[in-house]
Amino acid sequence: MTPHDALARLSSYMGSRYSAHTKDAYLRQAALFLRTCGLRSEYTRNLVLAYVDAMVRHGYTRQTIDVYLAGARALFRANNWTWPLVGRELHIGIPESENQGPVFEVGEVAALVAGAKRDGGRLGATIALSTLWGLRNTEIATVLSQGLNGHTLKVQTAKIGRTREHIIPARIAPLLTFEGHTIGRFGVHKVFERAMARYCREPRTREGWHAVRRSLITALVNAGLDRYILSKWVGWKVPETAFEYFRPAPKTLDEKVYAVHPYLPLWLSEEG
Repeated sequence: MTPHDALARLSSYMGSRYSAHTKDAYLRQAALFLRTCGLRSEYTRNLVLAYVDAMVRHGYTRQTIDVYLAGARALFRANNWTWPLVGRELHIGIPESENQGPVFEVGEVAALVAGAKRDGGRLGATIALSTLWGLRNTEIATVLSQGLNGHTLKVQTAKIGRTREHIIPARIAPLLTFEGHTIGRFGVHKVFERAMARYCREPRTREGWHAVRRSLITALVNAGLDRYILSKWVGWKVPETAFEYFRPAPKTLDEKVYAVHPYLPLWLSEEG
């Protein structure tokens, strides 16, 4: 067996039960584990702990380490390998903390929007998809690859496959009317780097379109948007019976969100 074979088994194991986003993440995490620890007939407790120690030394957060280990465990399950740690042997002496991912100031988002309105094209369309609806990289890649009709945005969320459907404001319709052209999630991140460097500033470590998503959702929460409305709008799942029975029309969701949307006025303004 080769590392490629082991990853192929993981891909086959996940099948259609996992979202494309999760499959991609698990495969990347599993590949990192194999590059670091090598392909072996047996993995010892000390080897896996050394892998974790290396991540701790490199400054990975507790949450990030947990994510990488999830991919490694999936690799073990798919290949019928024995995970060598049991119980509390995996002790990570890092306190759990709130995700401190970057967010943008309104002025920084305004600079991106002004550039998008001025230059248009794929760069502009990508900025619109991020700043208006907070799409993830994978979701942006799907929309750019499929194309848009300028009237309705419809895309499955990356993590749990829920479908988001939104009305495209008429003023932005020309920018979001285009034929599809294949692009991947990493290509979408490259678009972020170009957009930031051209319209705002040089991108910083850990920044990406998810920082715009985080900024948008933070602003909507601060505006007092009902959490059920927000959760339905972005396609999250809330483990409450009332939420499962709550079925507002996509148009209704858009109307409520657009009324307090922090960046929509930037798009509708005649300026910049």
